[in-house]
Amino acid sequence: MAREQQSEAYFYNFFEGWEASYSCAAAGGTTNNTIAVRSAQAGSVTGISLNKTSTTVAVGGSEALATAILPNDATNQTVTWSSSKSSLATVDSTGKVTGVAAGKTLIIARTADGGLTAECVVTLTECLPPGTKPQQASSIKGNLWRF
Repeated sequence: MAREQQSEAYFYNFFEGWEASYSCAAAGGTTNNTIAVRSAQAGSVTGISLNKTSTTVAVGGSEALATAILPNDATNQTVTWSSSKSSLATVDSTGKVTGVAAGKTLIIARTADGGLTAECVVTLTECLPPGTKPQQASSIKGNLWRF
């Protein structure tokens, strides 16, 4: 009974776009093969980051978060946004975070290509105690607001 011989080839330190050729001597002749070395598919997203990893937003206020997608020329740069606690803060499709109630939440940006994520911890604060309205008082230099 003849046993089929298997061989393995290892290639190190190749860069994307390079090709490696090798030959295997096996029973019945020589087989020539070529391997094309590729990293991630051209145009694929390899990373995402946000302009902030933490921020504070007042209840009723808002702040825009921005993403940076790598590589800059990735084909699909679509990002979906979500809030871990939408009862505290909402986030729209452009990354605009709006404070709903005091507390802490996590805002997550996820790439459509590859599902990579970046996060920002958002602390939501009350500007004024609930139901309190500012009172205007006058001063020499102009209007002064008392809380």
